[in-house]
Amino acid sequence: MEPKQHLFSLTESYERRLSKNTANRLEGYSDLTELMIIVGKSLVNDRNREMLGIDVPRLKEELILWKYYREGSIDCFLMKNDDKEEEPLVGTGLTSILPLIIGNHDMETLEKELGTFTVLTKQKTDNLVLFLLMGKAVHGVINREYGTVDSFVQFLKEYLIHLNYNRIFQAFSKENIIDKIPFEKEKIRWIIDLDQITRIEIPRKKDIEDNNRLLFIQSIHLFVKQRDEQGFYEMIESSEVSLETKVFSLLLMDLLNRNKTSCIDERIPKNNASLEKNRFLEGMDRYFNKLKSFEILKAPINYEKLKNNGYMDTKALFSMKQGEKGRHPILKDFKIQEKKIIKNHLRLEVKTKSRYYILKKPLAPG
Repeated sequence: MEPKQHLFSLTESYERRLSKNTANRLEGYSDLTELMIIVGKSLVNDRNREMLGIDVPRLKEELILWKYYREGSIDCFLMKNDDKEEEPLVGTGLTSILPLIIGNHDMETLEKELGTFTVLTKQKTDNLVLFLLMGKAVHGVINREYGTVDSFVQFLKEYLIHLNYNRIFQAFSKENIIDKIPFEKEKIRWIIDLDQITRIEIPRKKDIEDNNRLLFIQSIHLFVKQRDEQGFYEMIESSEVSLETKVFSLLLMDLLNRNKTSCIDERIPKNNASLEKNRFLEGMDRYFNKLKSFEILKAPINYEKLKNNGYMDTKALFSMKQGEKGRHPILKDFKIQEKKIIKNHLRLEVKTKSRYYILKKPLAPG
């Protein structure tokens, strides 16, 4: 039987242990864990096609909700603020698509799902190739598809060389797919950039400007260069890279050692978060394992049907009064516990069956 994954618990555990700002987020999950939970809750599966995908309309609704309770301040590959000057050590949320990658056991199926996800979320060509490369890297680690550590980069290059454009988009109409020429150019660019992994020193911002690309290359560099060294965690911890880069490297290490149950379990300290949070994350882990093994089946949400049955849009929550109850596609049955204006924000406290949400929406000037 395939070993179980502990993606959600591990991600939060690593972020909490590695973060220098834990005091600022004792009330909630870390950003990456929150985004991974959102992706996890948006997963759907199909036993007949043996695939796991993402319900993109639900994902978009989840992200709108996330912007409100995170005050719209989180940048990730799905919510990019091109006008914002980014810090050198930045996470992008790229690791949050790991549930989709690990949930599909067949690489060809994963390629189609990543292509679908890219088109429906209107990603650029460079992100598509990165998602595919990330998928191959993760599957290569899980299945030990490469020979030695030194051959891992060549293994990724070989994948790009033989990566077939038509195989990814064969089910799409021509007007909806990414153009082939930029796709092939991006493959060549990546084949060249993968050599950065083999450098003695870790690649930096001055070497690779794109944050998604930098995060991936740095993560693989740390994994390849240091995974056989003793004190791997301590070396990762002291590396001057983004928090998400460290988390991704550590997750790769756990995927490599997934047959060693004790190795996985020992990396999840039970006292780093409240008992309620641990239970929720462990529940997400169990849910994910059942979903990818088709022990439970989940189809996309029919939003038109829900609207006809009185379910509300996320933005409509702010028009409700204190004490009112309603139904929402994500929140399910809820109640507005409190509504008030604080400075330049409208603040809602929303009570659901599983948790409280504090939603904040900026007021219009004047």
